[in-house]
Amino acid sequence: MTEKMVRPLVSVIVSTYNAEEFIRECLQDLTGQTIRDRMEVIVVDACSLQNEKEIIEEYKQTYSNIKYIRTDHRVGIYVAWNIAIRASSGRYITPFSTNDRLHKNAYKVLSESLEKNPDITLVYGNSYLTGTAHESFDKHARIGMYEWPDYSYEELLQYCSIGPHPMWRSSVHDAIGYFDETYKALGDYEFWLRLGAQYDMLHIPVVTGLYWMEAGSLSLNKEDSEREISKCREEYQRKYMKRLNAGDNRYVLHVDHRELFEDRLSFTLNTQCSAEQMLREYYLGTRAETYVYKKDLQWFFDINFVSPEWMIAAVAGLYDLVAVSLADMGSGKTDPLEAVKAFVHAVGRNIKIPGGELKKKNRIIDKSLDDFIREILSGYSEDTTHGYSFSDNFLVPSFMEHVQSSGLYLCRNFRRFDGEGNIFIQSIYKTLGGIIGEALGAYYLYSESLNRISLEMIKLERMLTQREDVCYS
Repeated sequence: MTEKMVRPLVSVIVSTYNAEEFIRECLQDLTGQTIRDRMEVIVVDACSLQNEKEIIEEYKQTYSNIKYIRTDHRVGIYVAWNIAIRASSGRYITPFSTNDRLHKNAYKVLSESLEKNPDITLVYGNSYLTGTAHESFDKHARIGMYEWPDYSYEELLQYCSIGPHPMWRSSVHDAIGYFDETYKALGDYEFWLRLGAQYDMLHIPVVTGLYWMEAGSLSLNKEDSEREISKCREEYQRKYMKRLNAGDNRYVLHVDHRELFEDRLSFTLNTQCSAEQMLREYYLGTRAETYVYKKDLQWFFDINFVSPEWMIAAVAGLYDLVAVSLADMGSGKTDPLEAVKAFVHAVGRNIKIPGGELKKKNRIIDKSLDDFIREILSGYSEDTTHGYSFSDNFLVPSFMEHVQSSGLYLCRNFRRFDGEGNIFIQSIYKTLGGIIGEALGAYYLYSESLNRISLEMIKLERMLTQREDVCYS
């Protein structure tokens, strides 16, 4: 980075506060990149009480493309990132934490992916995980890996799957603005959701960095993260539902064939299972196989701070959504796609239904599933802390995806159905059973992996593994 460039290819933005013990390692990794002669590094010192400045000035004597900015008071990370972005001149931007480490080819791989894919706005790779500070990418005690699935905005609405070392086009800030500085912990998640609503992203199946799982990091701060995740989900899931209802072709959903049961649609519609049996099938199937297919399971539940109460509230909220939506559809002849519109309408009204009113609202019910859900919910109905809301329910987008796919399939094959006991209504309940079963099965495995199986989970396990009959196709 000793030569002066007309315009750098990549601008690396770094925020530092009381990180003197890490800043040298950080700069070593950045100046060790294979495209270092096409990079600039912008370090924003958020009024640190330690001596990062001296180390940075030392590196500046050798590397002229390091910029140092110190604020006159302490600022948050997203304020610091915005300062760095405004001071940058690179075609692409990437953030780097002082306590993470990089593969030497990381920025070469990411920038080349953007160069080769002009329609892609942001790219990201996989990351190794360590629980020990001051390790290097080449030599560390690995405790896991963020191996992300292919990019999907629907999945991004459910959990943050972009990873800690992304790279994006600097031009996007002219269109959608900068990071929201009101966020303390998850302003990057809000920005990815805002960006993904208008632009495409791409997952690169290459490990680009090493992420330190620090217990005290901002992203793992429970109070801030719970509030901010809820805020993000509510805002962007509502916008997504509105676009879906408006028929935006960019948001036509497809069955995700990477699911645990790859042919979920065919399995759901053609099996003779009841909805209750479907719940058990997916629970047991997920319990047996989920680690093979859901390698980011621990990250997902960690970042969402899932508890048994939270999971039960999610189940109840989704069940209420089905009840209200079917009531909104009315009686008589049924067009399957009307159910999707009814779901969007119900979410938009943010309906909350007390448990005692559930049956009144639902014009048709799968009795076995109804009894089973009520049994699962027993003991949680008085939980006023979580409530039975689906406005920030991570199960809703997945459920909507499969219901719409079912509706499209049935419209192509049958178009309309007479009467209330039609196959589409039953497919809604079976899909509901499958989604709930998979979610509960995944959470049981997560709890088991951390030795956190509570009495509530033991009760649920016994309930779900009692097999009175066998599902058959």
